Amino acid sequence: MKKSLLGICVLLLVGGITFSSVIVLRATSSVYPTISVYPPTHKGGNIGEVFKINVTVQEVIDLGGVEFKLGYNTSVLTATQIDYGGIYGDSYYLWISSINDAEGWLHYSISRYFGEPSFNGSAVIATITFEVTQSGSTVLDLYETKLGNSVVPPAPIIHTAIDGFFFNEPFDDIAVTDVIRSPAKAKSGEIVTVNVTVANEGNYSETFSVTVYADIEPYDYVRDPAGLLVDVTVAVGDEIIVGTKAVNNLVSGATTTVSFSWNTTDVQEGNYTMSAKSLLSDDDTRNNLFIGAVVEIEPPALLHDVAVTNVTVSRAEVTVGGSVTITVSVKNKGNFSETFDVSAYYGNTLISTKTSIALANGTDTTLTFTWDTTNVSEGTYTIKAQVPPVVGEREANKADNTYIDGTVTVQGTAGPNMIIYVAAGIVIIIVAAAIVLYFVKFRK
Repeated sequence: MKKSLLGICVLLLVGGITFSSVIVLRATSSVYPTISVYPPTHKGGNIGEVFKINVTVQEVIDLGGVEFKLGYNTSVLTATQIDYGGIYGDSYYLWISSINDAEGWLHYSISRYFGEPSFNGSAVIATITFEVTQSGSTVLDLYETKLGNSVVPPAPIIHTAIDGFFFNEPFDDIAVTDVIRSPAKAKSGEIVTVNVTVANEGNYSETFSVTVYADIEPYDYVRDPAGLLVDVTVAVGDEIIVGTKAVNNLVSGATTTVSFSWNTTDVQEGNYTMSAKSLLSDDDTRNNLFIGAVVEIEPPALLHDVAVTNVTVSRAEVTVGGSVTITVSVKNKGNFSETFDVSAYYGNTLISTKTSIALANGTDTTLTFTWDTTNVSEGTYTIKAQVPPVVGEREANKADNTYIDGTVTVQGTAGPNMIIYVAAGIVIIIVAAAIVLYFVKFRK
Protein backbone atom coordinates (compact mmCIF):
# COMPACT_ATOMS: atom_id res chain seq x y z
CA MET A 1 0.00 0.00 0.00
CA LYS A 2 2.43 2.61 -1.16
CA LYS A 3 1.02 6.13 -1.31
CA SER A 4 2.66 9.44 -2.12
CA LEU A 5 3.54 11.89 0.64
CA LEU A 6 1.22 14.44 -1.02
CA GLY A 7 -1.64 11.96 -0.96
CA ILE A 8 -1.10 11.21 2.71
CA CYS A 9 -0.98 14.94 3.54
CA VAL A 10 -4.28 15.43 1.73
CA LEU A 11 -5.72 12.58 3.74
CA LEU A 12 -4.56 14.12 6.99
CA LEU A 13 -6.17 17.42 6.03
CA VAL A 14 -9.55 16.16 4.86
CA GLY A 15 -9.87 12.79 6.50
CA GLY A 16 -8.52 12.86 10.04
CA ILE A 17 -11.49 10.68 10.21
CA THR A 18 -13.61 10.17 13.28
CA PHE A 19 -16.67 8.65 11.69
CA SER A 20 -19.98 9.30 13.39
CA SER A 21 -22.80 6.82 13.55
CA VAL A 22 -26.10 5.84 15.07
CA ILE A 23 -26.43 2.28 16.35
CA VAL A 24 -29.85 0.78 15.81
CA LEU A 25 -31.12 -2.54 17.23
CA ARG A 26 -28.85 -5.46 17.96
CA ALA A 27 -31.54 -7.95 18.84
CA THR A 28 -33.80 -7.70 15.81
CA SER A 29 -33.48 -7.46 12.05
CA SER A 30 -33.07 -4.04 10.48
CA VAL A 31 -33.52 -2.29 7.19
CA TYR A 32 -30.19 -0.56 7.77
CA PRO A 33 -26.69 -1.69 6.73
CA THR A 34 -25.12 -4.13 9.16
CA ILE A 35 -21.67 -4.51 10.66
CA SER A 36 -21.27 -7.92 12.27
CA VAL A 37 -19.00 -10.71 13.48
CA TYR A 38 -18.86 -13.75 11.19
CA PRO A 39 -19.35 -16.53 11.94
CA PRO A 40 -21.77 -15.27 14.60
CA THR A 41 -20.91 -18.20 16.90
CA HIS A 42 -17.62 -20.08 17.16
CA LYS A 43 -18.08 -23.40 18.90
CA GLY A 44 -15.26 -25.42 20.40
CA GLY A 45 -11.54 -24.93 20.48
CA ASN A 46 -8.96 -26.53 22.77
CA ILE A 47 -6.56 -24.47 24.83
CA GLY A 48 -3.80 -23.23 22.53
CA GLU A 49 -5.92 -23.53 19.39
CA VAL A 50 -5.86 -20.58 16.96
CA PHE A 51 -8.95 -19.50 15.03
CA LYS A 52 -10.10 -16.49 13.00
CA ILE A 53 -13.28 -14.43 12.78
CA ASN A 54 -14.23 -11.74 10.29
CA VAL A 55 -15.80 -8.36 10.90
CA THR A 56 -18.03 -7.76 7.90
CA VAL A 57 -20.36 -5.11 6.52
CA GLN A 58 -23.58 -5.95 4.65
CA GLU A 59 -25.81 -3.98 2.27
CA VAL A 60 -23.98 -0.66 2.67
CA ILE A 61 -24.09 2.20 0.16
CA ASP A 62 -21.35 4.82 -0.39
CA LEU A 63 -19.07 3.63 2.43
CA GLY A 64 -16.08 5.94 2.65
CA GLY A 65 -14.64 4.62 5.88
CA VAL A 66 -15.31 2.36 8.85
CA GLU A 67 -14.19 2.10 12.46
CA PHE A 68 -14.97 -0.37 15.24
CA LYS A 69 -13.88 -1.69 18.59
CA LEU A 70 -14.26 -5.33 19.60
CA GLY A 71 -14.20 -6.49 23.20
CA TYR A 72 -13.57 -10.02 24.51
CA ASN A 73 -12.90 -11.90 27.74
CA THR A 74 -9.13 -12.13 28.22
CA SER A 75 -9.47 -15.11 30.55
CA VAL A 76 -10.77 -17.13 27.58
CA LEU A 77 -9.16 -15.59 24.47
CA THR A 78 -6.09 -13.66 23.39
CA ALA A 79 -6.21 -11.51 20.25
CA THR A 80 -2.97 -11.87 18.34
CA GLN A 81 -3.43 -10.18 14.96
CA ILE A 82 -5.69 -7.91 12.84
CA ASP A 83 -5.51 -8.27 9.05
CA TYR A 84 -7.06 -5.99 6.44
CA GLY A 85 -10.10 -7.68 4.86
CA GLY A 86 -9.78 -6.24 1.35
CA ILE A 87 -12.95 -4.13 1.23
CA TYR A 88 -11.23 -1.29 -0.72
CA GLY A 89 -8.82 -3.45 -2.67
CA ASP A 90 -5.33 -1.95 -2.65
CA SER A 91 -6.55 1.67 -2.46
CA TYR A 92 -7.15 2.24 1.23
CA TYR A 93 -5.66 4.02 4.18
CA LEU A 94 -5.15 2.40 7.57
CA TRP A 95 -5.85 4.83 10.42
CA ILE A 96 -5.93 2.59 13.50
CA SER A 97 -4.94 -1.02 14.09
CA SER A 98 -4.23 -1.79 17.75
CA ILE A 99 -4.77 -4.60 20.26
CA ASN A 100 -5.02 -4.06 24.03
CA ASP A 101 -5.01 -7.62 25.27
CA ALA A 102 -4.51 -6.56 28.87
CA GLU A 103 -7.96 -4.94 28.88
CA GLY A 104 -9.53 -7.19 26.26
CA TRP A 105 -10.29 -4.97 23.27
CA LEU A 106 -9.00 -4.09 19.84
CA HIS A 107 -9.50 -0.99 17.69
CA TYR A 108 -9.51 -0.80 13.91
CA SER A 109 -10.23 1.98 11.41
CA ILE A 110 -9.76 2.25 7.64
CA SER A 111 -10.99 4.46 4.81
CA ARG A 112 -10.83 4.56 1.03
CA TYR A 113 -7.84 6.43 -0.32
CA PHE A 114 -8.61 10.02 -1.33
CA GLY A 115 -10.05 10.15 -4.85
CA GLU A 116 -10.80 6.43 -4.99
CA PRO A 117 -14.37 5.08 -5.25
CA SER A 118 -16.41 4.43 -2.11
CA PHE A 119 -17.70 0.91 -1.41
CA ASN A 120 -21.19 -0.47 -2.09
CA GLY A 121 -22.43 -3.90 -1.07
CA SER A 122 -21.09 -6.49 1.40
CA ALA A 123 -17.48 -7.36 2.22
CA VAL A 124 -14.96 -8.25 4.91
CA ILE A 125 -13.52 -5.26 6.76
CA ALA A 126 -10.95 -7.10 8.85
CA THR A 127 -9.90 -10.62 9.90
CA ILE A 128 -8.98 -11.11 13.55
CA THR A 129 -6.88 -13.98 14.88
CA PHE A 130 -7.53 -15.33 18.40
CA GLU A 131 -5.81 -17.94 20.54
CA VAL A 132 -7.82 -19.97 23.07
CA THR A 133 -6.29 -19.55 26.53
CA GLN A 134 -8.89 -21.17 28.81
CA SER A 135 -12.20 -23.02 28.73
CA GLY A 136 -15.18 -20.71 28.87
CA SER A 137 -17.34 -18.42 26.81
CA THR A 138 -17.32 -14.77 25.77
CA VAL A 139 -19.35 -12.34 23.73
CA LEU A 140 -17.31 -10.78 20.92
CA ASP A 141 -18.67 -7.29 21.50
CA LEU A 142 -18.72 -4.91 18.55
CA TYR A 143 -19.03 -1.40 19.98
CA GLU A 144 -18.34 2.20 19.03
CA THR A 145 -18.98 1.11 15.45
CA LYS A 146 -18.80 4.00 12.99
CA LEU A 147 -19.62 4.06 9.30
CA GLY A 148 -19.06 7.20 7.24
CA ASN A 149 -19.94 8.03 3.65
CA SER A 150 -17.67 9.52 0.97
CA VAL A 151 -18.43 13.23 1.45
CA VAL A 152 -15.90 15.54 3.10
CA PRO A 153 -16.22 15.60 6.03
CA PRO A 154 -17.90 12.17 6.13
CA ALA A 155 -21.53 11.98 7.24
CA PRO A 156 -22.65 9.11 9.46
CA ILE A 157 -24.39 6.07 8.03
CA ILE A 158 -27.11 4.67 10.29
CA HIS A 159 -26.52 0.97 10.78
CA THR A 160 -27.01 -2.13 12.91
CA ALA A 161 -24.20 -3.79 14.90
CA ILE A 162 -24.34 -7.54 15.59
CA ASP A 163 -21.93 -9.20 18.02
CA GLY A 164 -20.38 -12.66 17.93
CA PHE A 165 -20.02 -15.37 20.57
CA PHE A 166 -17.31 -17.92 21.46
CA PHE A 167 -17.56 -20.94 23.75
CA ASN A 168 -15.63 -24.15 24.28
CA GLU A 169 -17.45 -25.55 27.31
CA PRO A 170 -21.10 -26.14 28.23
CA PHE A 171 -22.97 -22.89 28.82
CA ASP A 172 -26.42 -21.42 29.48
CA ASP A 173 -28.13 -19.56 26.64
CA ILE A 174 -31.82 -18.85 26.19
CA ALA A 175 -32.68 -16.79 23.11
CA VAL A 176 -35.94 -14.94 22.46
CA THR A 177 -36.23 -15.36 18.70
CA ASP A 178 -39.64 -13.92 17.79
CA VAL A 179 -42.58 -11.89 19.13
CA ILE A 180 -45.83 -12.05 17.12
CA ARG A 181 -48.93 -10.05 18.04
CA SER A 182 -52.48 -10.47 16.80
CA PRO A 183 -54.33 -8.37 15.88
CA ALA A 184 -52.15 -5.46 14.82
CA LYS A 185 -54.96 -3.00 15.63
CA ALA A 186 -57.41 -3.32 18.52
CA LYS A 187 -59.94 -1.19 20.35
CA SER A 188 -59.32 -0.51 24.03
CA GLY A 189 -60.89 -3.37 25.98
CA GLU A 190 -60.19 -6.03 23.38
CA ILE A 191 -57.71 -8.91 23.84
CA VAL A 192 -54.38 -8.92 21.97
CA THR A 193 -52.58 -12.27 21.72
CA VAL A 194 -48.77 -12.19 21.93
CA ASN A 195 -46.84 -15.34 21.03
CA VAL A 196 -43.20 -15.45 22.10
CA THR A 197 -40.78 -17.97 20.62
CA VAL A 198 -37.80 -18.97 22.77
CA ALA A 199 -34.96 -21.34 21.97
CA ASN A 200 -32.45 -23.09 24.20
CA GLU A 201 -29.17 -22.46 22.40
CA GLY A 202 -27.05 -23.62 25.33
CA ASN A 203 -25.97 -27.02 26.56
CA TYR A 204 -28.20 -27.47 29.62
CA SER A 205 -31.92 -27.98 30.16
CA GLU A 206 -33.28 -24.68 31.45
CA THR A 207 -36.18 -23.48 33.59
CA PHE A 208 -36.73 -19.76 33.27
CA SER A 209 -39.32 -16.98 32.94
CA VAL A 210 -40.28 -14.74 30.04
CA THR A 211 -41.84 -11.28 30.41
CA VAL A 212 -43.77 -9.43 27.71
CA TYR A 213 -43.91 -5.63 27.63
CA ALA A 214 -46.01 -3.08 25.76
CA ASP A 215 -44.09 0.19 25.44
CA ILE A 216 -45.87 3.28 24.19
CA GLU A 217 -43.70 5.18 21.73
CA PRO A 218 -41.28 6.90 21.95
CA TYR A 219 -38.98 4.67 23.96
CA ASP A 220 -35.22 4.44 24.56
CA TYR A 221 -32.80 1.57 24.23
CA VAL A 222 -30.47 0.79 27.13
CA ARG A 223 -26.99 -0.50 26.35
CA ASP A 224 -24.18 -1.78 28.52
CA PRO A 225 -20.78 -0.01 28.49
CA ALA A 226 -19.81 -1.98 25.38
CA GLY A 227 -22.86 -0.74 23.51
CA LEU A 228 -24.83 -4.00 23.73
CA LEU A 229 -28.61 -3.61 23.83
CA VAL A 230 -29.76 -4.92 27.21
CA ASP A 231 -33.15 -3.32 27.85
CA VAL A 232 -35.76 -0.79 26.79
CA THR A 233 -36.92 2.14 28.92
CA VAL A 234 -39.86 4.46 28.51
CA ALA A 235 -41.22 7.38 30.47
CA VAL A 236 -42.81 6.55 33.83
CA GLY A 237 -46.33 5.28 33.27
CA ASP A 238 -45.72 4.50 29.59
CA GLU A 239 -44.66 0.86 29.97
CA ILE A 240 -47.12 -1.94 30.55
CA ILE A 241 -46.05 -5.38 31.77
CA VAL A 242 -48.36 -7.69 29.88
CA GLY A 243 -47.34 -10.71 31.92
CA THR A 244 -44.64 -13.14 33.00
CA LYS A 245 -44.74 -16.89 32.37
CA ALA A 246 -42.45 -19.76 33.30
CA VAL A 247 -40.90 -22.24 30.89
CA ASN A 248 -39.95 -25.51 32.56
CA ASN A 249 -37.15 -27.86 31.52
CA LEU A 250 -36.57 -26.66 27.98
CA VAL A 251 -33.91 -29.09 26.75
CA SER A 252 -30.81 -28.07 24.82
CA GLY A 253 -31.59 -27.33 21.18
CA ALA A 254 -35.36 -27.17 21.73
CA THR A 255 -37.74 -24.35 20.82
CA THR A 256 -41.12 -23.50 22.31
CA THR A 257 -43.78 -20.81 22.00
CA VAL A 258 -45.26 -19.06 25.03
CA SER A 259 -48.64 -17.39 24.56
CA PHE A 260 -49.78 -14.23 26.40
CA SER A 261 -53.18 -12.49 26.41
CA TRP A 262 -53.06 -8.71 26.79
CA ASN A 263 -56.31 -7.29 28.18
CA THR A 264 -56.32 -3.70 26.88
CA THR A 265 -59.15 -2.48 29.12
CA ASP A 266 -58.34 1.09 30.27
CA VAL A 267 -55.27 1.18 28.01
CA GLN A 268 -55.08 4.61 26.42
CA GLU A 269 -55.01 4.85 22.66
CA GLY A 270 -51.63 4.94 20.94
CA ASN A 271 -48.94 2.78 19.33
CA TYR A 272 -47.40 0.14 21.58
CA THR A 273 -44.23 -1.75 20.70
CA MET A 274 -44.34 -5.33 21.92
CA SER A 275 -41.17 -6.86 23.30
CA ALA A 276 -40.21 -9.99 25.23
CA LYS A 277 -37.27 -10.71 27.49
CA SER A 278 -35.84 -13.90 28.94
CA LEU A 279 -35.16 -13.43 32.66
CA LEU A 280 -32.51 -16.16 32.78
CA SER A 281 -29.09 -14.79 33.66
CA ASP A 282 -27.17 -16.71 31.01
CA ASP A 283 -23.78 -16.58 29.33
CA ASP A 284 -24.90 -14.98 26.05
CA THR A 285 -26.94 -11.85 26.72
CA ARG A 286 -27.12 -10.77 23.05
CA ASN A 287 -30.36 -12.60 22.39
CA ASN A 288 -32.28 -12.27 25.66
CA LEU A 289 -34.45 -9.41 24.38
CA PHE A 290 -36.52 -9.30 21.21
CA ILE A 291 -38.38 -6.18 20.08
CA GLY A 292 -41.38 -7.00 17.95
CA ALA A 293 -44.00 -5.15 15.98
CA VAL A 294 -46.40 -2.40 17.00
CA VAL A 295 -50.00 -2.77 18.21
CA GLU A 296 -52.25 0.22 17.60
CA ILE A 297 -54.81 0.71 20.38
CA GLU A 298 -57.91 2.69 19.36
CA PRO A 299 -60.62 4.20 21.58
CA PRO A 300 -63.22 1.67 22.73
CA ALA A 301 -66.44 1.23 20.78
CA LEU A 302 -68.44 2.04 23.96
CA LEU A 303 -67.19 4.64 26.40
CA HIS A 304 -68.14 7.01 29.21
CA ASP A 305 -67.22 10.60 28.38
CA VAL A 306 -68.67 13.86 29.69
CA ALA A 307 -67.23 17.23 28.75
CA VAL A 308 -67.50 20.98 29.31
CA THR A 309 -67.69 22.37 25.79
CA ASN A 310 -67.96 26.14 26.38
CA VAL A 311 -67.87 28.85 29.05
CA THR A 312 -68.94 32.47 28.53
CA VAL A 313 -69.31 35.48 30.88
CA SER A 314 -71.82 38.34 30.69
CA ARG A 315 -69.23 41.03 31.33
CA ALA A 316 -65.46 41.39 31.43
CA GLU A 317 -65.46 44.00 34.24
CA VAL A 318 -67.55 44.33 37.38
CA THR A 319 -67.55 46.54 40.47
CA VAL A 320 -67.19 44.81 43.84
CA GLY A 321 -70.69 43.82 44.90
CA GLY A 322 -71.93 43.45 41.36
CA SER A 323 -72.86 40.17 39.70
CA VAL A 324 -71.62 38.28 36.63
CA THR A 325 -73.61 35.68 34.74
CA ILE A 326 -71.57 32.63 33.70
CA THR A 327 -73.00 30.35 31.01
CA VAL A 328 -71.65 26.80 30.84
CA SER A 329 -72.30 24.25 28.08
CA VAL A 330 -71.83 20.55 28.86
CA LYS A 331 -72.18 17.47 26.69
CA ASN A 332 -72.42 13.71 27.11
CA LYS A 333 -70.01 12.52 24.41
CA GLY A 334 -70.17 8.86 25.42
CA ASN A 335 -72.50 5.96 24.74
CA PHE A 336 -74.26 5.82 28.12
CA SER A 337 -76.74 8.05 29.97
CA GLU A 338 -74.89 9.94 32.69
CA THR A 339 -75.73 11.96 35.84
CA PHE A 340 -73.05 14.33 37.06
CA ASP A 341 -72.28 17.65 38.81
CA VAL A 342 -71.03 20.87 37.21
CA SER A 343 -69.04 23.52 39.11
CA ALA A 344 -68.01 27.07 38.19
CA TYR A 345 -64.92 28.79 39.58
CA TYR A 346 -63.20 32.15 39.62
CA GLY A 347 -59.53 31.28 39.80
CA ASN A 348 -59.49 28.23 42.08
CA THR A 349 -62.36 29.47 44.23
CA LEU A 350 -65.73 27.74 43.87
CA ILE A 351 -68.64 29.93 42.83
CA SER A 352 -71.31 27.22 43.03
CA THR A 353 -72.16 23.67 41.94
CA LYS A 354 -75.19 22.41 40.12
CA THR A 355 -75.83 18.79 41.04
CA SER A 356 -77.39 15.76 39.37
CA ILE A 357 -77.34 17.01 35.78
CA ALA A 358 -78.80 14.13 33.74
CA LEU A 359 -77.92 13.77 30.07
CA ALA A 360 -78.66 10.99 27.64
CA ASN A 361 -75.79 9.84 25.42
CA GLY A 362 -75.00 12.31 22.65
CA THR A 363 -76.99 15.21 24.18
CA ASP A 364 -75.96 18.54 25.67
CA THR A 365 -77.35 21.33 27.85
CA THR A 366 -76.54 24.86 28.99
CA LEU A 367 -76.35 25.93 32.64
CA THR A 368 -76.31 29.43 34.15
CA PHE A 369 -74.32 30.45 37.24
CA THR A 370 -74.53 33.84 39.00
CA TRP A 371 -71.34 35.10 40.58
CA ASP A 372 -71.96 37.58 43.41
CA THR A 373 -68.73 39.55 43.79
CA THR A 374 -69.55 40.88 47.25
CA ASN A 375 -66.46 40.40 49.46
CA VAL A 376 -64.35 39.47 46.41
CA SER A 377 -60.96 41.20 46.37
CA GLU A 378 -60.09 43.47 43.48
CA GLY A 379 -58.21 41.74 40.69
CA THR A 380 -58.48 39.83 37.47
CA TYR A 381 -59.82 36.27 37.72
CA THR A 382 -59.84 33.35 35.28
CA ILE A 383 -63.25 31.77 34.87
CA LYS A 384 -63.59 28.02 34.45
CA ALA A 385 -66.12 25.21 34.69
CA GLN A 386 -65.45 21.63 35.64
CA VAL A 387 -67.18 18.25 35.54
CA PRO A 388 -65.80 15.44 37.73
CA PRO A 389 -65.04 12.24 35.75
CA VAL A 390 -67.96 9.84 35.69
CA VAL A 391 -67.60 6.19 36.61
CA GLY A 392 -65.77 4.36 33.84
CA GLU A 393 -64.40 7.47 32.13
CA ARG A 394 -60.96 6.71 30.70
CA GLU A 395 -57.92 8.84 31.39
CA ALA A 396 -57.67 9.77 27.73
CA ASN A 397 -61.20 11.25 27.87
CA LYS A 398 -60.72 13.39 30.98
CA ALA A 399 -58.89 16.26 29.30
CA ASP A 400 -62.15 17.94 28.25
CA ASN A 401 -63.72 17.77 31.73
CA THR A 402 -62.39 21.28 32.44
CA TYR A 403 -62.93 24.37 30.29
CA ILE A 404 -61.23 27.73 30.92
CA ASP A 405 -62.43 30.83 29.10
CA GLY A 406 -61.30 34.41 29.53
CA THR A 407 -61.09 36.61 32.60
CA VAL A 408 -63.25 39.00 34.63
CA THR A 409 -61.75 42.05 36.33
CA VAL A 410 -63.27 42.99 39.70
CA GLN A 411 -62.90 46.71 40.42
CA GLY A 412 -63.28 48.70 43.69
CA THR A 413 -66.43 50.72 44.51
CA ALA A 414 -66.70 54.15 42.80
CA GLY A 415 -64.99 57.03 44.69
CA PRO A 416 -66.62 60.48 45.35
CA ASN A 417 -67.03 62.74 42.37
CA MET A 418 -65.37 66.00 43.49
CA ILE A 419 -66.79 68.02 40.60
CA ILE A 420 -70.33 67.22 41.70
CA TYR A 421 -69.52 68.11 45.29
CA VAL A 422 -67.92 71.43 44.28
CA ALA A 423 -70.88 72.27 42.06
CA ALA A 424 -73.30 71.43 44.85
CA GLY A 425 -71.32 73.63 47.24
CA ILE A 426 -71.45 76.57 44.86
CA VAL A 427 -75.21 76.17 44.47
CA ILE A 428 -75.66 76.10 48.23
CA ILE A 429 -73.54 79.23 48.64
CA ILE A 430 -75.54 81.05 45.96
CA VAL A 431 -78.85 80.08 47.53
CA ALA A 432 -77.64 81.09 51.00
CA ALA A 433 -76.41 84.42 49.63
CA ALA A 434 -79.73 85.04 47.94
CA ILE A 435 -81.58 84.38 51.18
CA VAL A 436 -79.33 86.74 53.13
CA LEU A 437 -79.83 89.50 50.56
CA TYR A 438 -83.57 88.98 50.67
CA PHE A 439 -83.72 89.43 54.46
CA VAL A 440 -81.41 92.45 54.33
CA LYS A 441 -83.69 94.17 51.81
CA PHE A 442 -86.78 93.12 53.74
CA ARG A 443 -85.50 94.70 56.98
CA LYS A 444 -84.64 97.90 55.21
